[in-house]
Amino acid sequence: MDPMNEFLSDGNDSPGLPERSPMSPANTVEMSLVKPVDSPGSPGKCFYSICPAEALTTEATRQLNEPILQKISCASSYDLIAPDNHPALSVYYQNVRGLRTKIDDFYLSAREADYDVIVLTETWLNDEIFSQQLFGDVYDVYRNDRDALTTGKRRGGGVLIAVANRWNSLQVSIHTDLEMLWAKIITSSCDVFFGVVYMSPDTAGVQSVMESYMDLASEIRDKIRYRDYCLLFGDFNQPNLNWVPHSNGDSYPDLGTSSLSASSSLMIDRMAMMNLKQINSAKNSNNRTLDLLFVNDAASHHCVVGSAPEALTPIDAHHPVITVDLTFDLAIEFCDPTLEQSLNLKKIDFAALNAALRDINWQCIDQTESLDEAVSIFTTKINQLLALTTPPQHAKRKPPWSNRTLATLKRTRAAALRYYSLHKNAYSKSAFIKASKFEAKPETILVVCEREKKGNRFAHKNALE
Repeated sequence: MDPMNEFLSDGNDSPGLPERSPMSPANTVEMSLVKPVDSPGSPGKCFYSICPAEALTTEATRQLNEPILQKISCASSYDLIAPDNHPALSVYYQNVRGLRTKIDDFYLSAREADYDVIVLTETWLNDEIFSQQLFGDVYDVYRNDRDALTTGKRRGGGVLIAVANRWNSLQVSIHTDLEMLWAKIITSSCDVFFGVVYMSPDTAGVQSVMESYMDLASEIRDKIRYRDYCLLFGDFNQPNLNWVPHSNGDSYPDLGTSSLSASSSLMIDRMAMMNLKQINSAKNSNNRTLDLLFVNDAASHHCVVGSAPEALTPIDAHHPVITVDLTFDLAIEFCDPTLEQSLNLKKIDFAALNAALRDINWQCIDQTESLDEAVSIFTTKINQLLALTTPPQHAKRKPPWSNRTLATLKRTRAAALRYYSLHKNAYSKSAFIKASKFEAKPETILVVCEREKKGNRFAHKNALE
């Protein structure tokens, strides 16, 4: 949770932008920001949530908080800071039906398309094919190739996730022989988990196999925080399910035209228990959806599912390509330069601070939805009160022997030292020695001593008066 609990908004209910703060409009301060950022929407306003007005129980506390509200309403002293250079992720998914004979063509297509994340099933890869042959050096590639020893199959299967190395990504470790793979991208606002599954037609209808896949997915789901995104792609090979899109953007099996098996029923139930929704409704040549995309609540409001303008490899009639544009809630920080200066904690007005703390009703913390939000509100409030009850720490005065002449001599010596470090010869050495001796010139020392003597004489005179 962002420390100040701001949300970016363009004033409309755009699906690509987060919702406004749940607090009532009376307790929300509207501001126009000076520096917009590049974002998928049209930023220019934000809504800043503060403690409710009823939390301020006395007039003294309201007066104490007035300067804070005045600073909040002053947009000229605040800047908007985006957490990343990339506010959106472009994701490509395809069941490629083998890459062994398409390596060169796929390499050229992937480099030209420049997707942020590429998710593939049925790669048919093995140890003899290197990831660099497919993606070069611009992607971090995570693979789970089919094991011929455990499956008894020499070809087919295999899953892959490739993440552009401009993103900070890593593989999420799982211990399994199943064809499942997880990776995540770490951003300043949240983590984005990507999973991929391939279930062969001969195992997709086996309930025990489906249960093993769901157990693994649940294990990863437990590691995902409420603000993190989760996207699980895969060819689950459940042709008897007819997925119908709903007005809310999710897709549900049509009970009238679907045939539920024990395996498919288990998948639907377990995904619902993990609060994962299926949002892909693209049909194949048989008017069925084999490739599914399950997402959590955090990601569902920021996903736009579509089709690729051009496939990276020839499309199989049973497996249309899926693309996803994923946007982020931009983490907004408000930097007030007046509060960044250090405070003189030795001169805190403890009476005013204690009075302000006693008069604040902390019920606004009890109404928060998470511990992070509660800690953020508490810390922000304490810092605001300290800024109002503590004088700033003034910069220390320069020592009495510091003057413009000495500063010039020090700069001259530093320049001579740099020159001598780069060009070690007799001339540069002589120049450095000469500059070093200039720091101890007798006339310079006399000037400093005379100034000190004059200062002491004035101080003695003032003491006698």
